[in-house]
Formats: sequence, C-alpha cells, structure tokens
Amino acid sequence: MIELNSGPSRALHGVELTTRAVNRDDQLRLEQALNDPVKDEVKKAAKAADVKPGVNADFDAFYKGISALINPTTAQISGALQQAFGDDKVMANQALWSALNQARAGNEAVLSERLQALVSVDFISRLKASPPSSSEELKAELKSEFRLCSRRETALWQAWAQLKNDPENGPLVDLIRGELGHLIQFNSILRNMMTNTIRPDIF
Repeated sequence: MIELNSGPSRALHGVELTTRAVNRDDQLRLEQALNDPVKDEVKKAAKAADVKPGVNADFDAFYKGISALINPTTAQISGALQQAFGDDKVMANQALWSALNQARAGNEAVLSERLQALVSVDFISRLKASPPSSSEELKAELKSEFRLCSRRETALWQAWAQLKNDPENGPLVDLIRGELGHLIQFNSILRNMMTNTIRPDIF
C-alpha cells in the first residue's frame, strides 16, 4: 500500500512515496519497473555504438566477400550480388557503387575493373534494346538510373567505349557523345567550385 501526503516522503522518479507505508516487495517491483526503460536505452545505445555512422552493413559485407576472392570474375561478383540483394535492383546498384568506391580507395585494380564493368552493364543493355531518340530521352534515362552526375559520366564513358565501333549504333553513339561532352564540362565546373569555394556546404 502507498500513502500519499501522509508524512515525510521522498521523490522517486517524480512520484511522492512515503518511507513508512511502502511494502518492501512492492517497492522493489516498482523500482525495477522504473529502471527497466533506462536499461533498455543503455542497451540500445551500446548496440548503436557498434555500427559506424554512414556505413551500410550489407554493402560492407558484400564488399568484404568479393574482395576476399582471388581474381574474381564478373560472374562471381554477380552471383554474390544476387545472393546478397536478390531482385532489389536499387540496393544492388548502390552496393556495386559502394564496392567500386572502396576498391578504388584500396587500389584494388582488378576488382575495380570487374566492378566498373558491372556497374553499367544493365544500363548499356537497356540502351541497346530501346535506344533513346533524343538527348532529352537519354537525360531522362540517366537521371532515373544514376543520382549523381559523376556516375552518369562514368556510365556514358562505358557505353561509348562499348558501342563506338558498332555501325548499327551510330545514332546512339552520337547522342552519348553529345551528352558526355555536356557532363564533362558540368562536372569539371562543379569540381572547380567545390575545390575553391569557402562554403562547400552550400552544394
């Protein structure tokens, strides 16, 4: 039994409890109930501390798996990607780019080359199957596939290298060359602004 305002009392988590009228077992249960949420928060904070900010654990696990392979083939990388992300094309594409950036940062030349080939293979296949008829359609295709302009430029370089010697793809190659020229200039200006501005956060 808990009596309120019946004598000297103390504040416990904002509740006034008399020291004379509280059953010992009830007091222990009450204190445990009040402490459990605090313990849960401590556990959550400890668990969160184990994960590095900005690092996707699935992407990291995928990269560690393929980087452990000796001279991995594109087929092996594709298989690992399928196993890790299934039919989730968005996650698979992001995982490929994440792995490519890590491979480049680690000077993994062979792995970088394999990943670079895979990054654009789906995009190039779609271009060949359904070629855009105008620069606007090509821009729309690029925007739907690649969020960053630097990635669009990389994809177009890959497409141009693969298609430039095929006469049947002449009109498509012309569109790619034109858009690539615009992206090269735009990305160069952007990099220059990012390098020289005193407020990089505005970008």
